[in-house]
Amino acid sequence: MPIPVKVRCSECETIRQVQLKMEDKEFVCHSCGRRLANLTQPEFAEIETTLKKQQVFSYISIACLVISFICLIVWIGNTETWVSDAKQQRDTGGGAFFGFCFMMLLSLILGVFASLKQFIIEF
Repeated sequence: MPIPVKVRCSECETIRQVQLKMEDKEFVCHSCGRRLANLTQPEFAEIETTLKKQQVFSYISIACLVISFICLIVWIGNTETWVSDAKQQRDTGGGAFFGFCFMMLLSLILGVFASLKQFIIEF
């Protein structure tokens, strides 16, 4: 599986986004032509597992965002403009609003965790 990384050349300081594959033998700077050997198998596997964990966090964050919008729609749809009986208490949808706030906050936190690490390889 190719992994997205930023590659930075230490001679000409060019930075570019690349899809790194284990099959590639070396990095090549397109500006100055400098070459360096590719990552080792353990380094490549470590980056790959970290990015997979971040991908899981991003999927959960998107699911929490969708659930929060569903809670918002339920909360908005639950409001009533008339009171049929003064003695009867109506549910104001506080649980749906709390669900909206909680899921939105959870989505924000997981989104931050999903985007914390970005790998820059300098050669």
